[in-house]
Amino acid sequence: MSEEIKVSVIVPVYNVKKYLAKCLDSIIAQTLKDIEIICVNDGSTDGSDKVLEEYKKKDSRIQVINRKNGGLSAARNTGMPYAKGKYIGFVDSDDYIEPTMYELMYYNAEHFQSQLVICAAHKIDDTTGIVFDDDPYYTLGYFPKELDNRAFTHVDTKDFFQDLCVMAWNKLYLRSFLEEKNAKFPDGYIFEDGPFFTDIYFDMDRVTIVRDFLYYYRVNRANSIVCKGDKDFTDIFYVVNKMLNNLRKTPYFDEVKAYFLRKKFKDMRYRYQVIQGRYKKMYYDQWREFWLNIDKETLEDDKFKEKYPYTYRNIKLVRDNDYFHYRKEFVIERCKHKIMEILHMNPKVYTFKIGKFHFCVKKRPKIFDWWYDKDRMFIAIYWLRIKFDFPFMYTELEDWEDSVK
Repeated sequence: MSEEIKVSVIVPVYNVKKYLAKCLDSIIAQTLKDIEIICVNDGSTDGSDKVLEEYKKKDSRIQVINRKNGGLSAARNTGMPYAKGKYIGFVDSDDYIEPTMYELMYYNAEHFQSQLVICAAHKIDDTTGIVFDDDPYYTLGYFPKELDNRAFTHVDTKDFFQDLCVMAWNKLYLRSFLEEKNAKFPDGYIFEDGPFFTDIYFDMDRVTIVRDFLYYYRVNRANSIVCKGDKDFTDIFYVVNKMLNNLRKTPYFDEVKAYFLRKKFKDMRYRYQVIQGRYKKMYYDQWREFWLNIDKETLEDDKFKEKYPYTYRNIKLVRDNDYFHYRKEFVIERCKHKIMEILHMNPKVYTFKIGKFHFCVKKRPKIFDWWYDKDRMFIAIYWLRIKFDFPFMYTELEDWEDSVK
């Protein structure tokens, strides 16, 4: 290895023996040879440590750091002080990269004197092997062409800030900038990339993009953190608060806060839907507390209500109801959408099924199409309301929730 290390690649490793060789092979094969590969074994128990030692013997650029299991943030933070390169990159050990990734990003950074370079990424489904390039979050689809081939600041992206990919791995960071900011991933939390990104992004004045697809991000991996649906999902409330506080420091906070809250509400609701049943009440209680602590002026602002009426109604649903009543209201809300879909797709249907539950809607005279559909919709929801106003078994509510997912 030459004396000058251009890029330090940090690879956190925990129980990924199945994927590790492909990941390391893709980094070793980089056309930019002046790199170092810092692998942090985060207490693996599946033999990943042995794979690392084998690769260390093959390539002198690889160093292995062993530590007790502490999570992804702790592993990345452990690796950063060992970095000697001018730039730092992160690769998750179940993912892999194109051979030209760091060469293209390095020369882009050098040409524009960038503090941060962002590239496009593929998503690869671990269960099917299918590669997806249709998500603008990962493909840089939200960046306008005007930002190509130039350095820009966070102010240039304020209109679509909430649609920026905050993931650590499709980026190249100027090491001196990270050190100056004492940048760290939040230790002990999942969803760690958001706070790390916003901690540094709002202080940057030279950011560039590379539209080439250089990173392969594996999704739907059975043992991944985001697929477990365990109590760690409650970390999202700390993470969003941290990002919100970072956003407050910007001169455009008042312009973008409504959109930020809308996006984060959707994220939180999704986590509520997929978290394991035994953790739902704990999650919901923290979710409700989060929205009760958001200043009422923001939520009751007429612009917010007019621009995002559906989000406003759903936030109010969380703020105004305890766990059990929210579950009932959530089921009713979901049923409304499913019934509307059914009636829209099948204008003449009067009986239909949601999950294992049957609906019967009486036929009424057709006066006007819109009124006709509205009547049928009203009857179905009225029946549903009566159903939920009477006592019923707890397990029956669970059946309804399963039916409307």
